[in-house]
Amino acid sequence: MTKSVRVMHIVSKLSTYGAENLVAQLAEKLAERHVEVCVLTVYDSGPNKRGNVFRGPTFSARRRSRWDLAFFPRMVGVIRAWRPTIVHTHVHNGKYWGRLAAIAAGVPHIVHTEHNSDFRAGALERLSNRILHKASARIVAFSPAHAQALAAAEKLSSEKIAIIANGIARFEPGDRLRARRRLGIADGEKAIFTVGRLEPVKNQQLAIAALKHLPDTLLARTKLFVVGDGVDQVALRRIAHDAGVDERVIFLGYRNDVRVLLEGADALLVTSLNEAMPLSVIEAIVAGVPIVSTPWHGVEAMVNDRIGRIAAGWSAPEVASALCSVLEGGAPTEGFDRARTMARSSYDIALTAQRHIELYEALI
Repeated sequence: MTKSVRVMHIVSKLSTYGAENLVAQLAEKLAERHVEVCVLTVYDSGPNKRGNVFRGPTFSARRRSRWDLAFFPRMVGVIRAWRPTIVHTHVHNGKYWGRLAAIAAGVPHIVHTEHNSDFRAGALERLSNRILHKASARIVAFSPAHAQALAAAEKLSSEKIAIIANGIARFEPGDRLRARRRLGIADGEKAIFTVGRLEPVKNQQLAIAALKHLPDTLLARTKLFVVGDGVDQVALRRIAHDAGVDERVIFLGYRNDVRVLLEGADALLVTSLNEAMPLSVIEAIVAGVPIVSTPWHGVEAMVNDRIGRIAAGWSAPEVASALCSVLEGGAPTEGFDRARTMARSSYDIALTAQRHIELYEALI
């Protein structure tokens, strides 16, 4: 890597989930390959949220609320002090505030990764996108389908978009029995996992509602483990109580050992309103855990009948039907064998890092 290249990643915060997890892993892999890299977070990551994934320099703009605008000059100041050659932004805060701060700081090259697949935007966001996309050297999408949808929605040329798949670091098999013991899952019980921020876009209320539509004999021996924290936690607990399934729903809160615990699951349930390339799905494939998902755009590229089921629609009965198919029938082993081979060749974080390095070098 050219020594003059200094890359700053901007993200809301660091954690072991989703986009924030990807940024931490990617930054660590880039550092291992002798790229000068740091991470600037908009919010503080909080105690025990960061973990030890990225061990390099990390800064925070310390935004305290959506009404706190003093964070922006702090962002610009950090960028100017560190003097990156490339600022690489992520998620909503990075897309708007991060790129605007990079422009204000005079950064030569700006890259943005689009982690979303819902491109609905208001008038102000559409105007901001036109200006910020023009100032950006590349927009990164995760797959050809994701790139095509992004280009159409935000009027981007194909030359502006780079396609780099998400990646994970661990492909070794785990200990299923140990994971089930840690979770208190008895023999004969079924464990469903849902992983992600407890926010409206992840739609965990649909996962809880689907439990009520499982056959009574299956529901009696099934538990839904909700992994994550967020603004919807209180509402989701109330929904579970009102539905009479609160004894079947276990809220694990934020965990930094999701990959280990997932080994004990009988199904990963993804009820999101939209996704792009969720890391939890890749980790479930590697763990041999069947996946049940709502039909968000692009899910067919990751989930098929050999490793799980895509629900026919967005209703609780449709999701429950797909769950029943997996929990009572399972997925064939040979399907996961092929899927793991594909995951190793397509979703390795080392490959993700290498393709980012190639992108950075091309820009410089």
